[in-house]
Amino acid sequence: MPAVAEPLIVWIISGEAVVEERDLGGDWAACHVRTGDFFLTRSATPYEMRWRAIGDAPFQVMHLYLSVAVFERVASDMLGGDAPPALRDVAGARDAQLSHLLALIHQELTAEGQGSEIFIHSLARCLAVHLIRHYAAAELDQDQQTALPGFRLRQAISYLQTHLAEPFSLAEVAAVVGMSEFHFSRLFKKATGMSPSRYLIRQRIARAQVPPTGSGWTWTITRRLMLPRREARNSGEQRRDLRSR
Repeated sequence: MPAVAEPLIVWIISGEAVVEERDLGGDWAACHVRTGDFFLTRSATPYEMRWRAIGDAPFQVMHLYLSVAVFERVASDMLGGDAPPALRDVAGARDAQLSHLLALIHQELTAEGQGSEIFIHSLARCLAVHLIRHYAAAELDQDQQTALPGFRLRQAISYLQTHLAEPFSLAEVAAVVGMSEFHFSRLFKKATGMSPSRYLIRQRIARAQVPPTGSGWTWTITRRLMLPRREARNSGEQRRDLRSR
């Protein structure tokens, strides 16, 4: 995946898969995802992603790029003159409210009813508000030694996601990323706003609250919430770019 200036959400529309990510030349970090799970990134550097579908249902996703202009306007409205916040990386998580917004966006884009562009622009602003409220990264010191590298954060989140049903062990998670328990726990909380154990509890609750949905979607879609521009993709896939005025 290339570096992206815009916040990128990858939302699982149907199916299940094992998805793996890594920084270029790094170790692969895997997580098991199913319908309703999502990834969030605004990576400043390229990284690699691969996946292997599981089961009979087609594995289909929606890639949604939120306009930098929309994101920054909403951040300014919410935070005043402060610079827009950085967003933390999220891998294979569940968020009922986010899924609801994405489902509305997908439905409106495919239906193309009267006033769709106005409605979608409103949804894009709602999406930006939600991301800033729940996924803004805690402020990091300029010294890189006090920041948890993105690939280690993804490794930790991937491990927690694949061990939701198991008792929490800080020692095991810290070992996965090659750090001491104290140092890892402190930097994880600094990056996400919560401790590793609290993050695990929230993900367990979120997964329990959101039942699997049907698999009626029939294509993979990429969306850019920004003036209407459409281009066909091969294999029956579609891509629509929507740019706000």
